[in-house]
Amino acid sequence: MDDEKIVKYIKNEIENEFLDFKLKNYDWNNEKSKADYLLDVMSLANSLTDNDRYIVLGVKVKPNGERVLNGINVNELKDSSDYQQLVTEHIEPDISIEVKKISFDGNDYGVIRIFNCNNKPYIIKKKYNDLHVGLMKTRRGSRNTEVTRYLLDEIYTQKNSIPKSEFKIYGLNDGNIADEIKTKKYDFLPNMNLEEKEIVRLIKIINNFMIDDINNSEETLVNNSITNIFTNVVRKPAKREIDNKVIENIKKYSKKIKKNLSESFFDVGNLSEIFAGLDTNLQMKYDLVGSELSKQKHSLINELNYYINRVNSWHRFMDSISNFNYIELAIKELGDTSDEEIEVILELPRDCYIDNESFPNADIDIVDEIDNVYSERMFKPNYNSNISDFRKMPASSVGHFHIQSMEPFGSTSTKSIDGVDKYIDYVIDHNKEKTILSFTIKSLKAHEVMAFPGNIIFKSVINDIKYIIVSKKSNKKIEGILHIVN
Repeated sequence: MDDEKIVKYIKNEIENEFLDFKLKNYDWNNEKSKADYLLDVMSLANSLTDNDRYIVLGVKVKPNGERVLNGINVNELKDSSDYQQLVTEHIEPDISIEVKKISFDGNDYGVIRIFNCNNKPYIIKKKYNDLHVGLMKTRRGSRNTEVTRYLLDEIYTQKNSIPKSEFKIYGLNDGNIADEIKTKKYDFLPNMNLEEKEIVRLIKIINNFMIDDINNSEETLVNNSITNIFTNVVRKPAKREIDNKVIENIKKYSKKIKKNLSESFFDVGNLSEIFAGLDTNLQMKYDLVGSELSKQKHSLINELNYYINRVNSWHRFMDSISNFNYIELAIKELGDTSDEEIEVILELPRDCYIDNESFPNADIDIVDEIDNVYSERMFKPNYNSNISDFRKMPASSVGHFHIQSMEPFGSTSTKSIDGVDKYIDYVIDHNKEKTILSFTIKSLKAHEVMAFPGNIIFKSVINDIKYIIVSKKSNKKIEGILHIVN
């Protein structure tokens, strides 16, 4: 509900075929007042306007145009479900009701929205107070009036001429829609050339590094006098050597790129470590003790190990997705009408779709970079500003038909890469032969183009995808085949 639009109505509009003002709230403890509510809803629903209809509580416009803006006590408003239930029980066909509070200029107002009035005429189907079965009224100007034969003819003429939705699914190529749906590969991950050059440079520096093995006596003396605050025992520095895992990692990579390591490559001279207390997580901390040259070489070896781990991590990740393909899709409303609750179902061959559970994890040292730099390009369709972002239905909404889903895409808690959850929003189901993806668009305007809720990623060649589309204004299921260009 558009609050700004309602405020404009309250300030400037007069009562008409889609707008009714009431100075007081309907009294839910009074049967006559509830009958008046039913009559007002039915009359507005039967009006010939294409707009949503509104009853605004707390407003009166006098014949001379003067406005009384008293507002109401919104605590007396019932839940939307109460207003909806009374209508559903006594009026047919179905009408949708939404009730909310808005505030401006220090007053609160109640707003009853009446929508989905596209199945006129509406009649009383169950007697309530003085409303008899079969009663039918409409709204003309600011008054509820009887339905005439002429008006019925108008209703059925309008009903039969309501434009139907017509949808088409397109591929996205270079950000624009295209009839051709192309298979794409991941070609936007980082080039490791700079990191690999840095590894070669560091190996060369460390190979030529000359360690000064003469202890800095003054520095050693200071560090030897550090007292353990927990035991009051003076602790002598312990010899610090390069971790065996780091040594093996560097040797293995050096052999791979055919770079020899000097005999003293891992010698860090007089480097030692001394206990320095506990950190905030009660983990032991150590200070390095030794000459500046020893510390410098130790730092260079750690830097080399970092770059090797980074390059290895990226190569492992890129190898794990090297056979993956993806397509980017969008949907367009071709008709001259807007539509709501557009459900799209896609059927893919079983076990070819890459979901949140089957998408590879990445090593921890590159996960943040993937999420911050590459995730959007990996998982979200690329499209220009003339294409709308996906507008999803609330999770609690009930659609035209429902695919029983195992779980929504991206719900597993063990997934390392957040982008799958963040940019892909399909519901997935599997049967013996097919993987079924589904999603529901909240609304689509006439001629509007909207991107799908994420790229569709698969691990084998797909030539065709079957689709089904159903919406409020389409009078039948729209079915077809998407042909994929590999």
